[in-house]
Amino acid sequence: YGKGKTFAINFVVSCLLLSFMEAFDYRPFQYDIEDNGGMHCFSRFIHPGHIANNFLSAVSTSLTISTGTVAFGFGICALFGIRTLDVFDNPMFGSTSVSDFWGRRWNRLVHGVLKRGVYKPVRKQSNSKTIAALAAFIASGALHEYILVLLSLPVLVDGGASSKYSTFTPVYGKQFCFFAWNGMLMVLEYIALQFSMPKALNIPKLPNILRSLLVVLMALPVAHWFTDEYVKSGIFSHFVVGFPMIVKLN
Repeated sequence: YGKGKTFAINFVVSCLLLSFMEAFDYRPFQYDIEDNGGMHCFSRFIHPGHIANNFLSAVSTSLTISTGTVAFGFGICALFGIRTLDVFDNPMFGSTSVSDFWGRRWNRLVHGVLKRGVYKPVRKQSNSKTIAALAAFIASGALHEYILVLLSLPVLVDGGASSKYSTFTPVYGKQFCFFAWNGMLMVLEYIALQFSMPKALNIPKLPNILRSLLVVLMALPVAHWFTDEYVKSGIFSHFVVGFPMIVKLN
């Protein structure tokens, strides 16, 4: 029952969000920034329109993958009575720290693979929690760069006499930089907790929703490094095939 309810809610919200995002090519908030050299780049990263676009793209990514995995888990549970792990656990609105976001809420399936295959072996060899965490994020960046390689393979568009192949040429390196950035955020969190900085600075405990907002905001300025190439590849356009869409009629 729980998975069925979660699937129904995720499905409805995904339909509405994807309908909205598709109508604006996944950039609903338009903004113009003058090119002033280095400041142009910095101004873009902190622009409210840029932050809002990245937030909606991140929510779209989380919701669509979560909806598919919850549906699969619901089917397994209904047919065989086997309870499955929820791959996503409300990372965008329920995370209380960077480690909570990546370690317990965002794509826990991949997290488990990286923890067993990278984090634990590196920590055993180095005896360092920091080095092991950075190694896991670097491995995650490499994995996502490989996904782009797969997405760039030619795809047959028409199987008839005039067969054509659709190709996507990704920009490599952004995925790696995104996960390296978040790895550094994780290390900074370790350092802050190690020296009890929140207590030393007398920082009050914030409500969970505000803590989640702060956690997500630390990654949102560079979140396009993660989502842009997937949008350009057309993968979201493939996602929408599985959802009823609201479209504007001419």
